[in-house]
Amino acid sequence: FRRAVDALNRADVEAIPELADPEVVFEPLRAPVSGAYIGHRGMRQFFADTAETFGRFWIELDEVRDLGDDRVLVLGTMHAQVRLGGLETEATTAGIATFRDGRVIHWKDLGDRAKAVEAAGFQS
Repeated sequence: FRRAVDALNRADVEAIPELADPEVVFEPLRAPVSGAYIGHRGMRQFFADTAETFGRFWIELDEVRDLGDDRVLVLGTMHAQVRLGGLETEATTAGIATFRDGRVIHWKDLGDRAKAVEAAGFQS
């Protein structure tokens, strides 16, 4: 997952096939509005949508905890600088990633540490 975040931080679209399963379901914080991004095509669209809105976009990871069963709990902070006007913002990123054959098959950002910890099966 750290390699996937590094690629995201570099806006390295070419890394998608190596890091994401062809059937990946990617649910970032904006998924309730934009919908999930599906497959490699969806991941490319996520990169394009992000670049269209943000001049800079990066994630700092605080914790990646192995949950077993090819899942990890991810806690961190998403940073962005809006392209138009340069306003900088940040938000909590907290979710669970599931892997298949070493590649991300599902990511759901719950946007709340307590919710992500609870979804991972821990007491909050």
